[in-house]
Amino acid sequence: MNSEYVLGVGNDGAERLESVQLLYGNESKLVLQKSGLKIGMTVLDAGCGTGLMTQWLSKEVGSSGQVIALDNSQQQIDFARKHLEKNHIGNVNYVCKNVDELSYNDLLPIDLFYARLLLVHNKNPALLLNNIKNNCKKNTIFVFEEPITSESDCHPYHETFYKHLELYCKLGETAGFDYDFGKKLPTLIASAGLKIQGIRTVKNYFSSYQAKLIAYQRTRECAKKYIQHNLIDEHTLEDLQKQLLELANNQTTLFSGVTMLQVWGLV
Repeated sequence: MNSEYVLGVGNDGAERLESVQLLYGNESKLVLQKSGLKIGMTVLDAGCGTGLMTQWLSKEVGSSGQVIALDNSQQQIDFARKHLEKNHIGNVNYVCKNVDELSYNDLLPIDLFYARLLLVHNKNPALLLNNIKNNCKKNTIFVFEEPITSESDCHPYHETFYKHLELYCKLGETAGFDYDFGKKLPTLIASAGLKIQGIRTVKNYFSSYQAKLIAYQRTRECAKKYIQHNLIDEHTLEDLQKQLLELANNQTTLFSGVTMLQVWGLV
């Protein structure tokens, strides 16, 4: 991960991450079950955010297993800990650490390495994949979910939606990230010597207000950076956010999430 992460963390990003879970949560659970997740495992939830998947993972591994909730943002860790402890989740350890700094001792106990929307925000994903290959024990399961952001859609066509998408992808490029990273994922995993067992692409459409809020939430969180990088003027940005809210509230409009590429396999 990198300090140039463009989205909000902690309270600033919590609502958007709830929308992310609504868009992708069921698909994430499905791929984890397909990969071999089971009771008693030690699972690393890398880039755990506010802990929404951590909570589900903790129930899946049961009291004989554990989840390590890892994030490089202390705000995310604090938010996740508060939420999970409030829900009486006790089999989770919280670690604030950059995923690039995981050592042999960090990785050896792991039975399943899980990450959603993590590598897309990483400047050197090949380094992390090689670290997993070299330091995880044999037959450790990995599950990665990464986006092809430009393939998000709105039906019927609304220029406002595609304007927000263009802005977000441009900001990513400015920060040095490729928000279509999912296209590269299988090749990078194979190059690291990890054994791919399955690949799925997921693209679902939603009409609910909560799911469609993600376009507005993403734009709101990035607003200051859009202005700082001269990607849009303040007045046009205000209009854009207003129009995204109206679109979210339009029951005849469908938004898709990004195309999510899911890859799982063994070390």
